[in-house]
Amino acid sequence: MTFEPLRTMFFPLLLLLFPGFVRAQDNVTTLVEKTFQNEAAYRRAPSHVAFLSRERSTRTGEHVWLEKVVEIEDGIIRRLISEDGEPLSSARAATEDQRIANLVAHPEEFRRLNQAKHSDERMASDLMKVIPQAFQFTYEGHSGGCTKIHFAPNPRFSPLTYPQRVLHAMEGTIEIREPDDRVCSVEARISHPVTIGFGLLGRIDENGTLHFSRVHTSWGVWKTSNIGLHLNGKILLIKSLAKDQDESRSEITDLPPHLGLAQAAALSRR
Repeated sequence: MTFEPLRTMFFPLLLLLFPGFVRAQDNVTTLVEKTFQNEAAYRRAPSHVAFLSRERSTRTGEHVWLEKVVEIEDGIIRRLISEDGEPLSSARAATEDQRIANLVAHPEEFRRLNQAKHSDERMASDLMKVIPQAFQFTYEGHSGGCTKIHFAPNPRFSPLTYPQRVLHAMEGTIEIREPDDRVCSVEARISHPVTIGFGLLGRIDENGTLHFSRVHTSWGVWKTSNIGLHLNGKILLIKSLAKDQDESRSEITDLPPHLGLAQAAALSRR
């Protein structure tokens, strides 16, 4: 007996016993498409926030840095508060004050330092457009009020760029909050190695992992609360993120639009 007659026989039973499962299986790609349309629309009109960041990464020299972070239209200001749980010495705090004062006095340098972030934002927006085509999706139930969906590379998708090749190598789980249709979290791993220029320009090894989760703020927007990034290889595609990073964000607060650099610097003080 072939699969098709079996499906015909058992489909009415599945529909009777698990109607939510069958509907979700049928509609999961539509849900993903709608969700990433929403995510792309949010990126075109982002909110501006301040938060506390606790990060261990190659950027921090594998120390745990607590920073006050202020995001404005022109970029991000970070002020280091403590390292490995110890407050900064007066000399090191003065160095932070001087560093930020120099950025305020030289806004062109501030914009230059944030070019990598803007480049990564553009790349992320471009990748969101191909996610519904790049993967095959399978409904896996609910978790914490979110719809859980497994994704795996779609063999019919042909990546056109190196970032798309990296994206297409991922496999994992995405959680979506309905009816907002926004991403709650992503857990992914690199399912196969990716080489660039036969490995001479870059390489990402198999089994690297990516995790991020988000919170729905009191003023109605979704913001990232946790990031975990652990990739092995020679990474040339990711400019502003370390290839090994664990970060948690707390005390996320809304900011008014169109803040200037001097105002952001002042807000970076706790």
